[in-house]
Formats: sequence, structure tokens, C-alpha cells
Amino acid sequence: MSEPSFNDYTLSDDIRRALDSMGYAKPTEVQSKVIPVALQKKDMTVKSHTGSGKTAAYGIPICELVEWEENRPQALILTPTRELADQVKEDMMNIGRFKRIKATAIYGKQPFARQKIQLAHKNHVVVGTPGRVMDHIERDTIDLEQVRYLVIDEADEMLSMGFIEQVEKIIRELPKDRMTLLFSATLPKDVERLCHKYMKQPLDIEIQTAGRTTSQIEHALYTVKDDDKLNLLRDVATVENPDSCIIFCRTQVRVDVVFKELHKHGYPCDRIHGGMEQDDRSQVMNAFKRGGVSIPDRDGCRCEGHRHRQYQSRDQLRFSPGKRELRASDRQNRTSRQQGQSDLLRHAERRKIRDQCGAIRRI
Repeated sequence: MSEPSFNDYTLSDDIRRALDSMGYAKPTEVQSKVIPVALQKKDMTVKSHTGSGKTAAYGIPICELVEWEENRPQALILTPTRELADQVKEDMMNIGRFKRIKATAIYGKQPFARQKIQLAHKNHVVVGTPGRVMDHIERDTIDLEQVRYLVIDEADEMLSMGFIEQVEKIIRELPKDRMTLLFSATLPKDVERLCHKYMKQPLDIEIQTAGRTTSQIEHALYTVKDDDKLNLLRDVATVENPDSCIIFCRTQVRVDVVFKELHKHGYPCDRIHGGMEQDDRSQVMNAFKRGGVSIPDRDGCRCEGHRHRQYQSRDQLRFSPGKRELRASDRQNRTSRQQGQSDLLRHAERRKIRDQCGAIRRI
């Protein structure tokens, strides 16, 4: 049996040429299962982990199906984070570059007036976070009458971040004659209910992962008094000497404290959290991708839209981890190389993670 190829699908020359220029040699498993069905405009729920190639799985058929002549948005893609919205927008424009597909991203912490102007221009695809999309709907600054394709990306993350009700409100504003694609690493009951309520006999697709990402991560637990955390953090950073590092903190205030402490001692670092303007966040993440900077990051401010495959070593040091932070670690370590993570815990926090962790090397 021959290997699957993008030539197996009914794609225009413009889309094929873009895929060649992007180095897409053959479809991944999720792409091979989703693309042919999406080209037939059928609803789908896709259970697939981050890093499986799912953006192209829905991006390729959407770019193929949209009509260039139509000036109003034909596809709406909802994402849980601003960074992911930006990444998806770039991917859509790259896939549709020779078809001259226009995409725009809308999210919070960016001037509303600027987005209003962008939405008034020709757009085939709108990518956005639920809160900001709802803002534009309520202010009547986005035209959804021609939307024929809806993608809900990382639905489980939207649920955990409290966006599901906003997602439902947005769906009720869309034309009923549409294709809906839902992607999620897991399918909690509220996400399943969403599927049954708003999708038409969806095809269920599940992509099995070759192995859990956590098997490639070495966990180390440091029991330490709160006043000694920052000193121990500097010691760990010196011993581990990672090429790059993300430090997760519980609050924005703690991010600022850790950043100032590291900066005071000459560490090349920057910070990122949800209270920052998006342009500043993007600038920090771009510097991180280039290397030479470490980032204290609030867990609620996910860097989900950024790829870090180029780093030979990337440690994650966490202050006061809870359930969400441990899960974020699992989802964000996507490379096949072994990664390291160290948790700095206060005495009172041990019980919170005792039932959430498997084998942890105690130090």
C-alpha cells in the first residue's frame, strides 16, 4: 500500500503549491482522517492531542472550500488563547497564500478600534478568542451571515478556562447551514453535550498517541520553605543550565517578583502574563523562540500557540503547582527529547499534588 499523500485529496493547484512550499510532504494521521471528510462538509469531533497537525487538518479544507470572491467572513475559528489565535491565523494565510486567502485574528488586550477596522475589510477567515468575538458580536462590528465553517479548537481548554458558555452564545449567532469541526485533547461531558446540541450527526475521530508525553519528562520535587524558594531557584538554574526555561507561577504578582529577582542577579529573562498588552506578549515570545531568554509565566496565561521544538533542552520550574499547572506541563512538552521539570513547593502544598503525580524524584 502506498503512503498517503496530499495528492490523494481534491485540492486546487494553489493549495498544493502552498503545501509544497511549507514542506508538507505527507499528511499526519489526523490530517489523513479529517481532510477528506471536511472536504465533504461533514461535522466532526476530533479527539487529538496538541502537536498532531490538527491546525492543518482543518486549515487545508477550509482554505480549499472558501470562495475568494466573497468579501465577508466564511470561516470562524475559536481558540482559547491569544497566542494560538495568532498562530492559527498565520497558518491559514500560509496555506491559502496562493489563493490569496485573507485571515484576521481578534482577541483581548489589543485595541478594539483597530480590530473593528480590520473586520470591515475583506476577510475570508476570522480567528479569535470567545470573549473578544462575543464583544464584536454585541457591538455589531463583525458580520457572521456568510459563515459556513466553524472550528472550535482545544474545546477542553475552553471548558477549563470558563469559555464554554460564550462559545454557545457565539454558535447561536451563526447560520445553521454550516459545517462544525470540534477539536479537543479530551472530551469532558460538557464538551460532549455541546457536540450533541449544535452538530449534525458528527463523525467521531480519535487519534491514538504513540505514548504519553510525561514518559519523556523527568520530574523532580524540591521541598523548601517559601522564603528560600528564590535562592533555590537560582541554584537549580545554575546546576541545570538549560538552553531555555519557562518558570510557572500562580499569580501575575508572583511573576513580577520572580522576574525582578532574576533580572537583579543578571539572568537573561523576561515575563509574560494575562495582564500584559498582546503586542508586548508577542514580543516576549518571539525573543524566547530566538533563544537567550527565560520566561516567568502565569499558568493561566498559556503559551499554547508557540512551538519550541528548536531547543535542545527546556526546563520548567514551577512555583506552587496545582492540578492545572501539572496538566500544562504534560501538554507543553511536545518534543521527543527528554525534558526536565522541577517543582518548588511550600510545605502546605504537598498534599495538593500528592494524588496527581506518579513517580517523582524527591530532592
